[in-house]
Amino acid sequence: MKTSQVAEHSPTGTETAAEPTPDSDSGSGSDPTSAAPTTSSVGSRTDSPTAGAVSARSRPAVSVLVAAGVGIVLLIAAAVTGIALNSAEQTANSTSAADESTGPVLLVPVDAPQATSVACADLVKNLPQALPNAGSTLARRPLGRPVQAGAAVWGAGDNPVVLRCGVTQPPEFTATSELLAVSGVQWLQITGDDGAATWYAVDRSACIALTLPSGLGTGPIQEVSAAISAVMPAVPIHPTGG
Repeated sequence: MKTSQVAEHSPTGTETAAEPTPDSDSGSGSDPTSAAPTTSSVGSRTDSPTAGAVSARSRPAVSVLVAAGVGIVLLIAAAVTGIALNSAEQTANSTSAADESTGPVLLVPVDAPQATSVACADLVKNLPQALPNAGSTLARRPLGRPVQAGAAVWGAGDNPVVLRCGVTQPPEFTATSELLAVSGVQWLQITGDDGAATWYAVDRSACIALTLPSGLGTGPIQEVSAAISAVMPAVPIHPTGG
Protein backbone atom coordinates (compact mmCIF):
# COMPACT_ATOMS: atom_id res chain seq x y z
CA MET A 1 0.00 0.00 0.00
CA LYS A 2 1.31 3.53 -0.91
CA THR A 3 1.05 6.64 1.25
CA SER A 4 0.23 10.05 -0.16
CA GLN A 5 2.59 13.02 0.19
CA VAL A 6 1.06 15.92 2.11
CA ALA A 7 2.58 19.43 1.95
CA GLU A 8 3.47 20.83 5.37
CA HIS A 9 3.86 24.57 6.16
CA SER A 10 7.08 25.43 7.89
CA PRO A 11 7.23 28.32 10.46
CA THR A 12 9.00 30.47 7.88
CA GLY A 13 6.23 30.09 5.35
CA THR A 14 8.32 27.94 3.02
CA GLU A 15 6.67 24.85 1.83
CA THR A 16 8.54 21.61 2.49
CA ALA A 17 7.61 18.13 1.46
CA ALA A 18 7.40 15.18 3.83
CA GLU A 19 9.69 12.29 2.97
CA PRO A 20 7.77 9.28 1.68
CA THR A 21 7.65 6.26 3.89
CA PRO A 22 8.99 3.04 2.43
CA ASP A 23 6.40 0.69 0.97
CA SER A 24 6.28 -2.32 3.17
CA ASP A 25 4.67 -4.40 0.45
CA SER A 26 6.92 -3.71 -2.46
CA GLY A 27 10.18 -3.28 -0.47
CA SER A 28 11.21 -0.66 -2.96
CA GLY A 29 11.98 3.00 -2.04
CA SER A 30 11.83 6.15 -4.05
CA ASP A 31 14.71 8.64 -4.44
CA PRO A 32 14.33 11.23 -1.67
CA THR A 33 16.09 13.85 -3.69
CA SER A 34 13.72 13.64 -6.59
CA ALA A 35 10.81 14.85 -4.52
CA ALA A 36 12.62 17.79 -2.82
CA PRO A 37 11.02 21.03 -3.94
CA THR A 38 13.07 24.00 -5.05
CA THR A 39 12.81 26.91 -2.61
CA SER A 40 13.80 30.55 -2.90
CA SER A 41 15.17 32.60 0.01
CA VAL A 42 12.89 35.50 0.85
CA GLY A 43 14.83 38.70 1.59
CA SER A 44 18.10 37.51 0.06
CA ARG A 45 17.93 40.19 -2.69
CA THR A 46 20.72 42.72 -2.27
CA ASP A 47 19.52 45.47 -4.60
CA SER A 48 17.33 47.38 -2.14
CA PRO A 49 14.76 49.55 -3.94
CA THR A 50 15.22 52.36 -1.34
CA ALA A 51 19.01 52.79 -1.77
CA GLY A 52 18.71 55.21 -4.67
CA ALA A 53 16.07 57.22 -2.85
CA VAL A 54 18.26 57.60 0.25
CA SER A 55 21.19 58.74 -1.87
CA ALA A 56 19.00 61.25 -3.66
CA ARG A 57 17.65 62.60 -0.40
CA SER A 58 21.18 63.09 0.99
CA ARG A 59 22.28 65.37 -1.89
CA PRO A 60 20.29 68.46 -0.80
CA ALA A 61 21.71 68.18 2.72
CA VAL A 62 25.26 68.11 1.34
CA SER A 63 24.50 71.17 -0.81
CA VAL A 64 23.17 73.04 2.21
CA LEU A 65 26.30 72.22 4.20
CA VAL A 66 28.56 73.36 1.36
CA ALA A 67 26.61 76.61 0.98
CA ALA A 68 26.78 77.23 4.73
CA GLY A 69 30.53 76.61 4.70
CA VAL A 70 31.04 79.05 1.83
CA GLY A 71 28.94 81.65 3.66
CA ILE A 72 31.04 81.29 6.82
CA VAL A 73 34.26 81.64 4.82
CA LEU A 74 32.92 84.80 3.16
CA LEU A 75 31.91 86.25 6.53
CA ILE A 76 35.35 85.55 7.98
CA ALA A 77 37.02 87.08 4.92
CA ALA A 78 34.83 90.17 5.21
CA ALA A 79 35.62 90.49 8.92
CA VAL A 80 39.36 90.14 8.30
CA THR A 81 39.18 92.70 5.50
CA GLY A 82 37.28 95.11 7.74
CA ILE A 83 39.82 94.71 10.53
CA ALA A 84 42.69 95.27 8.08
CA LEU A 85 41.07 98.39 6.64
CA ASN A 86 40.32 99.74 10.12
CA SER A 87 43.88 99.07 11.23
CA ALA A 88 45.24 100.78 8.11
CA GLU A 89 42.98 103.77 8.71
CA GLN A 90 44.04 104.03 12.35
CA THR A 91 47.69 103.79 11.32
CA ALA A 92 47.18 106.52 8.71
CA ASN A 93 45.42 108.72 11.27
CA SER A 94 48.17 108.13 13.82
CA THR A 95 50.83 108.91 11.24
CA SER A 96 49.00 112.06 10.20
CA ALA A 97 48.64 113.17 13.82
CA ALA A 98 52.33 112.47 14.46
CA ASP A 99 53.29 114.47 11.35
CA GLU A 100 51.21 117.42 12.52
CA SER A 101 52.73 117.22 16.00
CA THR A 102 56.41 116.97 14.99
CA GLY A 103 56.42 118.16 11.37
CA PRO A 104 57.34 121.56 9.93
CA VAL A 105 56.11 124.66 11.80
CA LEU A 106 54.84 127.63 9.84
CA LEU A 107 55.72 130.83 11.70
CA VAL A 108 53.92 134.12 11.14
CA PRO A 109 56.15 137.04 10.09
CA VAL A 110 57.22 139.48 12.83
CA ASP A 111 59.19 142.69 12.88
CA ALA A 112 62.76 141.39 12.77
CA PRO A 113 64.97 143.86 10.85
CA GLN A 114 68.20 142.02 11.72
CA ALA A 115 66.95 138.47 11.12
CA THR A 116 69.04 138.11 7.96
CA SER A 117 72.25 139.37 9.59
CA VAL A 118 75.39 137.25 9.72
CA ALA A 119 75.20 137.15 13.52
CA CYS A 120 71.69 135.66 13.44
CA ALA A 121 72.62 133.18 10.70
CA ASP A 122 75.58 131.96 12.77
CA LEU A 123 73.41 131.60 15.87
CA VAL A 124 70.66 129.62 14.12
CA LYS A 125 73.26 127.30 12.60
CA ASN A 126 74.82 126.58 16.01
CA LEU A 127 71.65 126.15 18.05
CA PRO A 128 71.20 122.68 19.65
CA GLN A 129 69.03 120.01 18.02
CA ALA A 130 67.29 119.34 21.33
CA LEU A 131 66.55 121.27 24.51
CA PRO A 132 66.41 119.67 27.97
CA ASN A 133 63.19 120.02 29.93
CA ALA A 134 62.34 118.34 33.24
CA GLY A 135 64.07 115.06 32.49
CA SER A 136 62.97 114.90 28.86
CA THR A 137 64.06 116.62 25.65
CA LEU A 138 62.39 118.93 23.16
CA ALA A 139 63.46 118.03 19.64
CA ARG A 140 64.16 120.73 17.09
CA ARG A 141 61.58 120.90 14.30
CA PRO A 142 61.86 122.06 10.69
CA LEU A 143 60.32 125.35 9.60
CA GLY A 144 57.45 125.50 7.15
CA ARG A 145 57.62 127.54 3.96
CA PRO A 146 58.06 130.40 3.57
CA VAL A 147 60.89 129.96 6.08
CA GLN A 148 61.36 132.87 8.48
CA ALA A 149 65.01 133.92 8.70
CA GLY A 150 66.67 133.88 12.12
CA ALA A 151 64.09 131.49 13.63
CA ALA A 152 64.16 128.06 15.28
CA VAL A 153 61.53 125.82 16.91
CA TRP A 154 61.67 122.96 19.43
CA GLY A 155 59.05 120.64 20.90
CA ALA A 156 55.91 118.86 19.71
CA GLY A 157 52.39 120.19 19.66
CA ASP A 158 50.87 123.57 18.96
CA ASN A 159 52.86 125.48 21.60
CA PRO A 160 56.53 124.82 20.91
CA VAL A 161 59.56 126.75 22.05
CA VAL A 162 60.27 129.49 19.49
CA LEU A 163 63.45 131.52 19.03
CA ARG A 164 63.67 134.58 16.81
CA CYS A 165 66.89 136.45 16.24
CA GLY A 166 67.09 140.07 15.05
CA VAL A 167 63.77 141.31 16.48
CA THR A 168 63.23 144.86 17.74
CA GLN A 169 63.60 145.51 21.44
CA PRO A 170 60.27 145.42 23.35
CA PRO A 171 58.90 148.74 24.61
CA GLU A 172 58.95 147.30 28.14
CA PHE A 173 62.77 147.41 28.07
CA THR A 174 63.79 150.58 29.88
CA ALA A 175 66.69 151.83 31.91
CA THR A 176 64.98 150.59 35.06
CA SER A 177 64.06 147.13 33.77
CA GLU A 178 65.13 144.21 35.91
CA LEU A 179 67.30 141.78 33.95
CA LEU A 180 68.26 138.18 34.69
CA ALA A 181 71.70 136.88 33.76
CA VAL A 182 71.86 133.27 32.48
CA SER A 183 75.21 131.88 31.30
CA GLY A 184 76.46 135.45 30.79
CA VAL A 185 73.42 136.57 28.76
CA GLN A 186 71.20 139.40 30.05
CA TRP A 187 67.51 138.54 29.68
CA LEU A 188 64.34 140.58 30.09
CA GLN A 189 61.28 138.45 30.91
CA ILE A 190 57.81 139.45 29.72
CA THR A 191 54.89 137.18 30.62
CA GLY A 192 51.77 137.13 28.48
CA ASP A 193 48.15 136.69 29.49
CA ASP A 194 48.24 133.00 28.52
CA GLY A 195 51.09 132.27 30.93
CA ALA A 196 53.71 131.95 28.19
CA ALA A 197 56.90 133.93 28.80
CA THR A 198 59.03 135.64 26.17
CA TRP A 199 62.62 136.24 27.19
CA TYR A 200 64.62 138.92 25.36
CA ALA A 201 68.41 138.82 25.21
CA VAL A 202 69.24 142.53 25.18
CA ASP A 203 73.06 142.59 25.42
CA ARG A 204 73.94 141.21 21.97
CA SER A 205 74.42 142.84 18.57
CA ALA A 206 70.97 141.53 17.59
CA CYS A 207 68.03 141.28 19.99
CA ILE A 208 66.94 137.68 20.52
CA ALA A 209 63.45 136.60 21.64
CA LEU A 210 62.86 133.15 23.17
CA THR A 211 59.21 132.22 23.83
CA LEU A 212 58.60 129.44 26.34
CA PRO A 213 55.13 127.91 26.85
CA SER A 214 53.73 127.88 30.37
CA GLY A 215 54.95 125.04 32.55
CA LEU A 216 58.45 124.62 31.12
CA GLY A 217 61.52 124.59 33.36
CA THR A 218 64.74 126.56 33.03
CA GLY A 219 66.51 123.97 30.88
CA PRO A 220 65.66 125.55 27.49
CA ILE A 221 66.82 129.06 28.41
CA GLN A 222 70.04 127.74 29.92
CA GLU A 223 70.85 125.75 26.79
CA VAL A 224 70.03 128.63 24.45
CA SER A 225 72.06 131.05 26.59
CA ALA A 226 75.10 128.81 26.26
CA ALA A 227 74.68 128.75 22.47
CA ILE A 228 74.35 132.55 22.32
CA SER A 229 77.48 133.10 24.43
CA ALA A 230 79.43 130.77 22.14
CA VAL A 231 78.79 132.67 18.88
CA MET A 232 77.64 136.22 19.77
CA PRO A 233 79.81 138.45 21.95
CA ALA A 234 78.17 140.71 24.52
CA VAL A 235 77.71 144.41 23.73
CA PRO A 236 76.77 147.39 25.92
CA ILE A 237 73.10 147.59 26.78
CA HIS A 238 71.10 150.43 25.21
CA PRO A 239 67.39 150.41 26.19
CA THR A 240 65.11 151.89 23.56
CA GLY A 241 61.96 152.02 25.66
CA GLY A 242 60.68 155.02 27.62
